[in-house]
Parts: sequence; structure tokens; C-alpha cells
Amino acid sequence: MKSKAEFEKILARADEERARRFKAFQTVRDASRQLYFENGVPVLRGSTVTFLDLLGTSERLKNLSAKDLPNMLRFSERVQDWFGDVSERDSPNQILAFSDNIAIGTPFDDSWFDRGLLAHVFAVGGIQLNVVAGDGTLLRGGMAQGPLHMNENVVVGAGLVAAYELERDEHLPRVVVADSTLVGALAESLKHVEPNSSPTNAVLLVDPTDDAVFVNYLETLLDGSPVREVRQALQSHRVVIRAGLTTNEPGRIREKYEWTAEFHNWFCARVGQSRYRVHDPLGRIAERDFKGLVEHWDASDPTWRSAMREFLTAG
Repeated sequence: MKSKAEFEKILARADEERARRFKAFQTVRDASRQLYFENGVPVLRGSTVTFLDLLGTSERLKNLSAKDLPNMLRFSERVQDWFGDVSERDSPNQILAFSDNIAIGTPFDDSWFDRGLLAHVFAVGGIQLNVVAGDGTLLRGGMAQGPLHMNENVVVGAGLVAAYELERDEHLPRVVVADSTLVGALAESLKHVEPNSSPTNAVLLVDPTDDAVFVNYLETLLDGSPVREVRQALQSHRVVIRAGLTTNEPGRIREKYEWTAEFHNWFCARVGQSRYRVHDPLGRIAERDFKGLVEHWDASDPTWRSAMREFLTAG
């Protein structure tokens, strides 16, 4: 049994942690109030916006009890922490979690070559990795750019509508990116000596089945993480997928885990970690040939050529 002094130390550490969290909350709150205000007046700013939906939580919310509530609230806190960990200090972001949804906004300056898309993509990828591998919850989402107003309580604007509509029409556990946001990212990648080795090509993938561009959230593992941590994350990711394949009969829900398994296996092969591949007992997993955005882009496509010419001329 712990002594009174030991308990007092535990309580003191808990008080310090609560104080730290409250201070961090105040910092985020104050910063977010400045992002979309000018001289105290709310304004719309051009922003990269992502709307996320945590899959399967709707059923849990229907049966939410007082006992389950603390876990739900702690999950929201973890999402806030994860976003703080993966956000760049010089790229201010705002996040708002409500029910089973998460909205993320990043104001951009039109003078930025890709309008800050790549930094936003990495931040969202970090969240998705932690939600899936850390909490065992699949998610889907949409990412777009447009006018937005956002603070710690409210999010409105055409940018949100565009991101929400992408999420609403998506059925797989991936964050799809609006075509209209990609020209700047492609232009940014073409500044590299080897565009196929650019960050854009690595973190934005194209699904060959429908040509949808989505966030390669597993790529965030390679952003300086030791090999041991990469393997641990792949193992955690594999455990989540295996559980979904094992507990669900063939159908709409299982298809989401099958797609995630195919994405997982593709990534494992790419980084030389095939020992962490997922094997489906029903044999329903196919080999996917995902391509990076730059690899997939056809420079001879007149639509892309026209869009690129317009973008570079405007820049």
C-alpha cells in the first residue's frame, strides 16, 4: 500500500498535469481567436480544410453511458494532443472535435506556392495514423481549400462545405483530396530535381481503382522515426486490421478493413517491412498498385496542362 506521502506526490503530479493542459488549451484558444479575426472582427480566410468522420462511433454514441463518457472525452483530448504534436509551429492550425467528427483548418497565404497544402496533409496524416493505430478506429474524410472562419467553438465557410461533401461521398477509410487543390502541390513537386522523390509524391497517393487522390498517412512514420518505432506502429496497425477482418463477415464494414489491409501491405512492401503484412483468412485481399501523385500525373493530359499553365502564370 502506498504511503500518504506517495499519494500526495501522485496528486501533486496530477494537479501539475491539469495545469499544463489548461495552459496549453488557453494558448491554442487565444491563437485560434487571432487566426480568423482582424482587430476583433471575425473574417473569412482562404484555408485548407479537412473534415473527418470517425467510423463506427455513431453506434457507440447511440449507446453512450455515463460510464463511457470519460473515455469519449479522453479520446477528444488525445486528438488535440496528436494534432499539437504533428503541426508545424510556423503553420498555425485550428482543430474542432464534435461528436464523431473532426474539422481542421489551416489559413494560407496566396503567395505560398502550394498554399500550405503539404504541411496540412502531414498534420492530417499524423492524426489519422494515431486514430487508426493508436485507438483502433478507422476514419474517412475530405480535404479541400476555400474561405473559412473557425475558432474553438465554430467552423463555417465554403471550404468546410467542399471538404464535408467529399467526406460524405466517400465510402472507404481514406482522406480524399479535392482535385482543385492539387495543381499547387504538383507544381511544388516539379521544383525538385527528382519529382518522383518529392514529399508530395510520397504523401499523396492515387488509388488505381477510381483515381481518387488520398492521404498516405503511413508515410508520416518515415518522418524521422527510428526503425523500431516504425515497426511497432506497423504492428499496431496490423492488429487493428486483423481484428476487423476476423470479427466482420463479408460486407460493407469488412470491405473497409480489406481496403486498409491492401494499403497496409502495399506500404510494407515499399519500405521493406513485408514481415508485417496482413493475411486474410478469407483470401479477399488484393494486391494494390498505388501510385504517388507525381508518378500518376500525365503531363500530356490537356486538362492538367491547362490548369498547370494557369497556376504558374497566376503565381
